Amino acid sequence: MSDKARKTRFDAALNVPDRIAAAAYANGVVFRAFGDGVLGFAPALSFTAGEFDLLFERVRKTLDDVLADAGVQRALDAAHAQPA
Repeated sequence: MSDKARKTRFDAALNVPDRIAAAAYANGVVFRAFGDGVLGFAPALSFTAGEFDLLFERVRKTLDDVLADAGVQRALDAAHAQPA
């Protein structure tokens, strides 16, 4: 979402869910697509604390990679510049 408080989605032309899924895959994380731009992941029930740490490091890198895109950053800036 470009604005969580207003529940505003990113412009579909930015393909943010697809970008996140592709960046995650490149970082070793596979997301499940639930439709309408919703992504999720389901780690194995046998994950150790260390494996969760690694998973969250990779998810964080994925989000940082996608948020570094100028188009995504402009969309975030525009959404947050609007009065509440």
